[in-house]
Amino acid sequence: MPIVLIFLCFFCMFGCVNAEKTQARFTAKKYYEISLQYKKEGKLSKALKTLEELKKHFSYDSYSLSASLLIADIHFERRDYVLAAGLYTQFQKIYPKTKSQYVHYQLGRSYFYQLPKSADKDLSVGELALQNFQPLLRKSSPYKKEAKKYVKKIQTLKSKKDFLAALFYSKKKWNPSAWKRLQILIKEYPESPFVPEALLLSYKLAKKMNKNPSSFKNRLLKEFPKSEQAKSL
Repeated sequence: MPIVLIFLCFFCMFGCVNAEKTQARFTAKKYYEISLQYKKEGKLSKALKTLEELKKHFSYDSYSLSASLLIADIHFERRDYVLAAGLYTQFQKIYPKTKSQYVHYQLGRSYFYQLPKSADKDLSVGELALQNFQPLLRKSSPYKKEAKKYVKKIQTLKSKKDFLAALFYSKKKWNPSAWKRLQILIKEYPESPFVPEALLLSYKLAKKMNKNPSSFKNRLLKEFPKSEQAKSL
């Protein structure tokens, strides 16, 4: 075979491969753009179906990575927070350095919205939320301000649980148990709105338990002078 024909065959083969890659790339991109449009229009089921098709046919394309994250976002938007959390966690494990701050933020929110509204329920999912918000508080993150708001809400709920438990124990005269929960509240949640009540109850229990009541009284008067608890002393 003449050398010219060999070069022509090689050129055609190389061109076909590149054309296939370009076509696949374009198609994957098109799938993604269509799914974004569906999401924008509120057609979330159609968006999910389109993204699943993208992942099925173009699993090694970079748009497949973007599709995985968008699928999690759509489930979050649909308020399926358990499924969304699972998908964000999976994405985090496979792509730990890709949009890590965003994934932490969304994971934290997914767990936050699973929290019960009542403080007397199981709040353990709040710890998972805090674990994901925490890295955003230590960095110069675009999510720092919002993360702080969620952290404050979680800590308020958890401190309320400690205070209600302490109140219950004190009424039962289980003073050591009440004391323990109050000190956890005061130490771990210093910005909680339940701190003044915790200080007042600690003051009362300290007198019964031969501890140092004046430290709690002084702190209450100094830090919360206008509170109802301070006025009651």
